[in-house]
Amino acid sequence: MSASFSAMVWLVASFASSKMFSMTEVLSGTLAGLAAITPGSGYVGPQAAAAIGLIAGCLSFFSAKFLKRRGTDDVLDCFSLQAVPGIVGILCTALFCSEKFHGDVITGRWHLLGVQTLGCVVTIVLSASMTWILIRLADKLVGANIDVQTELEGLDMMEIGEVAYGIEKEDDPECLGTLLCGHAGKGELIEIKRFQRIHNRMDFTDYD
Repeated sequence: MSASFSAMVWLVASFASSKMFSMTEVLSGTLAGLAAITPGSGYVGPQAAAAIGLIAGCLSFFSAKFLKRRGTDDVLDCFSLQAVPGIVGILCTALFCSEKFHGDVITGRWHLLGVQTLGCVVTIVLSASMTWILIRLADKLVGANIDVQTELEGLDMMEIGEVAYGIEKEDDPECLGTLLCGHAGKGELIEIKRFQRIHNRMDFTDYD
């Protein structure tokens, strides 16, 4: 239920912003809804699951768009599709939980909300601090970032020397044109400018 309503939110919101339907956006919304309902599984009913999906879908969608506008390198929208709906689900579990589905009498709903909030804060601090330490360590040892050309070629080829999937490369004119049309249709000017920087042999005077 939560996954369905979250997917619906992403579908409607993505169409409203880009005038296009995208299966990727629907799947992203589905994933966000699943992440949101996980903490409350077995504790909330169908109506509450639908509400959680709606809330998580809205917040995760706008989080993803906000981070992209800022140029944040959030690979696969992990923060927006996992952290944001996860926090929503944890907090909403305290608000919507019912002894009818769990079997135990739930007392002190606002106390439970405080406990859930504290758990979120502790998890965020622990995850952020450990992630920062591990990234710094990886950066010192092997490097945490790659250049744009390596990203375009793919880590399989650049790091291992093999290609896992027979997908056309961006230097194929037909494939490049398709990608550009897709980014242009969604208004993703940052991606279009990235293509301009990499493929400077092409005429990008009309990308606006």
